[in-house]
Amino acid sequence: MQRGWILFCVFTGCAIPLCREEGIRLFHEGKYSEAIEAITECMESHPNDHDLYLFRGCAYYYLEKEEKALEDFMKAWMLDTTDVTPLVYVIKIYSKRKDYENAVKLCNRALKNSQAVSLYKLRGNILMEEGKTEEGIRDLLMYIELNGDEISGFEKAKILSWAGRFDEALKEAKDDYTKGFVFLWMGVPESAYVCWERWLRKYESEVVAHNLAVTCYYMGDVEKMKKVIEEYQGVFNEKFVKYGIQALLSFAEGDYRNSLKYYNLAIEKRPDVAGFYARRGDVRFLLGDEKGAYEDWLKAHRLNPCYPVVRRKK
Repeated sequence: MQRGWILFCVFTGCAIPLCREEGIRLFHEGKYSEAIEAITECMESHPNDHDLYLFRGCAYYYLEKEEKALEDFMKAWMLDTTDVTPLVYVIKIYSKRKDYENAVKLCNRALKNSQAVSLYKLRGNILMEEGKTEEGIRDLLMYIELNGDEISGFEKAKILSWAGRFDEALKEAKDDYTKGFVFLWMGVPESAYVCWERWLRKYESEVVAHNLAVTCYYMGDVEKMKKVIEEYQGVFNEKFVKYGIQALLSFAEGDYRNSLKYYNLAIEKRPDVAGFYARRGDVRFLLGDEKGAYEDWLKAHRLNPCYPVVRRKK
């Protein structure tokens, strides 16, 4: 849109409104409140400028003023229905509010006006979060089918794994890092362990070191898990990783209440990690909270369908 405006001005001889450029500059500098003031003032003389509504909507969005953001995004979309960017933000707001019905409706509407394949990914993730796993996976498979060359091997392997197409997922996994995840999702932690151990010989990674300890958990080898944590203790820096490690250690020591406390902290930091919910569900089950355990396993399954919805204590 901005490029189109510039070309229009070149051919017609008009000047690019300085107030518009100033508002957008302030937005890009992260000065959202100042950007809103500058853009609002500019709207008085340019009331039908799509970009002004889009950028002001984004500024409101980042300031968590969602109602004002929604108004601007819808106005921006009405001014230019070929640009689905405003609708994508509206969809994200609805999804955040768990208004999945309206989020999906807008995705459908956007797909009628655009060939942006990223919309399939967005709708797929919303459907999965809503609990419509099969529908969500179909959208995600369509996303990689239409945009395969632009998608990383890890993302393709993840989606294929969610679809249960593990042989294809392993073909897309070009490195031990990705293969480790696929094997873990397949339910073969021993193979995941071998992959991640090889990876750690080459690269220092706190996430992979954490995952190595997790594979020991799924292998049922508590002593090996303790040795892994001790060996890589120095690489654990991120809060959510540290909490995950403490949760594993507490679990290994039979202190399930402490393990639960650390999983709560880990989830607070990273509410998008399916494994935290899956393992917290295990802890809750052992503490006799079957309802809470089921809720956690269900959440894990919605984030990653490779986690079973219900487990049983061995």
